[in-house]
Amino acid sequence: MKIKGDYMDLNVQDLLVLHENVNRKVGNERFNNFYLSKNNVDILSSLNKIIEEQILIKNSSLEVTLNKLTKKDLKTILKSGQLTVGGTKNDLIERILNNIERIDDEYLELTPVYTPTAKGEKLLEETKYVVHFEWGYNNISLPQAHEIATNHIGDTNLDKVVEIYKFEINRIYKSTPIDNKLIILYRCLSEYFKRYKNDNDSARMYYNLAYYLKMKITLENMRRPVSSAYDAYGKFSEEYLKRSLEPTHFREEVYEQLIFIEGLSKKKIYNLFIQDVSNYYDLDEEIFKYVIDYLIVYTKKEDDKEAFSKVLDLIKSKYLIPKKERDAFKNDLDEGYYIEKNSHRKKQTIKTTINKLIKEDVNIEVEIDVETGEIAWYLEEEDLQKIITNV
Repeated sequence: MKIKGDYMDLNVQDLLVLHENVNRKVGNERFNNFYLSKNNVDILSSLNKIIEEQILIKNSSLEVTLNKLTKKDLKTILKSGQLTVGGTKNDLIERILNNIERIDDEYLELTPVYTPTAKGEKLLEETKYVVHFEWGYNNISLPQAHEIATNHIGDTNLDKVVEIYKFEINRIYKSTPIDNKLIILYRCLSEYFKRYKNDNDSARMYYNLAYYLKMKITLENMRRPVSSAYDAYGKFSEEYLKRSLEPTHFREEVYEQLIFIEGLSKKKIYNLFIQDVSNYYDLDEEIFKYVIDYLIVYTKKEDDKEAFSKVLDLIKSKYLIPKKERDAFKNDLDEGYYIEKNSHRKKQTIKTTINKLIKEDVNIEVEIDVETGEIAWYLEEEDLQKIITNV
């Protein structure tokens, strides 16, 4: 998609080339950008287009080119004019400019720099969002972000990164408010507020939305007869629950801010969670009270057994499907109660290889956690006994 207005011949890839190469020396263009390389963008052709649009110029002025030299190079120039070489980099540049008549011209034939014009400065400011979305790790591709910014946001003094996220969140929420894609968007927007805007309140709100939705999907998963919440024998996995409760990556910092910096009580933290989430979703306040208690204990690196047990007990009583419904989907399973009573029991293991399993002609079942990508492997009892016997 091309840019509207004064930049009709530029597309979003040209914009990324612009941001990647502004203020770089001619001949030192950045060719190793992941997105541009992946899409086989001709960097030099794009730069020529940008120059034709009078957005960049190849600036050869000493004021600009001297700044691109190292202190060692600057000292060499000063020595050529028998000038002193002490001081900061700015001191050296100022000394050269003030004594230009004493320096041989061959030392002043410096490489031009891609410098933005006034028009270019305006475009760079308006399109800062392209650098944020170039990786596409946030469920919004660079072309999609540009399309949203161009056609749905337009000229605004607001942060376009935030507005692009909010537009995509609202688009998905209207059709499917319970969606894994929203978890990623909430998390990414939370991280952006935390790391780049220093807005802890907004970071907390979007983190709480992400955490709520993650737990909501986990709880719904427990009500499905066939799900990653149960193992091949129909037993509920406590480890699955615990993995779902734990925060991931930087997001723990959001609760560290609430607990250690702001010194909020459990009740205040929970009330903020309810406040943040209730604007978007209806929630079971009872279970989430225990969930937030666990999250606080986890963040404080305290013993989490009691907090986890409270969550687990409530889930056993309210959220797991009846055993009869689960039994209808089980294959040759034992008659024991389907909740795993002790996920921390001592395990007996054997070591083998995939090649050996293939050689033994055993039937291997694979279960993939759609949220984490974690893979679990299972064998039928008779196949397991065959392997144990032959080890």
